[in-house]
Amino acid sequence: KAPATPDPLAGVQAQLQATIAPWATQPLLQAKAELAQIDLAALWPQAPATQLSGRFSVKPQGEEGAPGTPAWQLQAQLKNALPGPWDAQRLPLQALQAELRFDGVDWQLDQAEARVGVAGEGRITAQGRYSPASQLLQGTVDVHQLRPSALHSALDRQAVQGRLQAQHSSDGAVQFVVDLRGERGERLPAIAPVAEGGAMVGLRIDQVSAQGRWQAPLLHVQQLQVQALQARLQAQQLKLDTATLAGEGALQLELPGTRAQWQGRLGPREGQGQLQVQLDEPQRTHDWWDGLPGQVALLPQWRLRGQAQLDARWTGGWQGLQ
Repeated sequence: KAPATPDPLAGVQAQLQATIAPWATQPLLQAKAELAQIDLAALWPQAPATQLSGRFSVKPQGEEGAPGTPAWQLQAQLKNALPGPWDAQRLPLQALQAELRFDGVDWQLDQAEARVGVAGEGRITAQGRYSPASQLLQGTVDVHQLRPSALHSALDRQAVQGRLQAQHSSDGAVQFVVDLRGERGERLPAIAPVAEGGAMVGLRIDQVSAQGRWQAPLLHVQQLQVQALQARLQAQQLKLDTATLAGEGALQLELPGTRAQWQGRLGPREGQGQLQVQLDEPQRTHDWWDGLPGQVALLPQWRLRGQAQLDARWTGGWQGLQ
């Protein structure tokens, strides 16, 4: 007799309670759910292995926001007893708690905290407000001692901290600022080498900073600077019309063994600018690419030698390339 196949849902617990007043204006008075020992991989094979436990509650508030529209309060507490990096088929999240309110007009995130890592040493806190009718958005996300290696084991342990902030301005635009830095981010080192055979040296996140505004459909990035994963990206006065897919600005990109610059404007029917690419060490660039987490292998069996340079200029829109 063949041994019995273990039940992947053994030990899973779920309990739901609801208080209902069928003839009341708001029939749902309160709803609660409690979960224990939830393994996402048992429910969906492509999902990470977890051991989730927590409680969720939904209840109407005492006062209504918009006339005839009830206000709601949502609370959530969740813990994961098997946190780990994503590439190890684990969920980096160790704990989550949040409190959200809806007054019939606006969504208000009073507080939220996510803990990341085996010991929950990384913290991400957030609060904000969003109005679906007016598209008004404002809020703040703070990152404290978040180790990228807790997200993916190919990343460095150097902790990242900083703030992401969005603020609605009087003209209807959303002003945003991003400032994330590694613990040594104030003294940015030169791009570290890529070892022979593709082994990465220090896949750190040293700096991610940006400042700009969004007023649909226009995105204007006044400044952008990224130094992460042994690459550098700088941009100034980037403008993108998401409706027409037209953009303009200046970009500088530096990878191990490769440098590139782009400057100009490009739209569906018109544009003008130039692109310069200098490939000094193609094998070094190849090894860097192959060492990135989650990438698709690029010419895995080839050994590359030599140098290459591209100096291109264009006049006209991208529709002419089709």
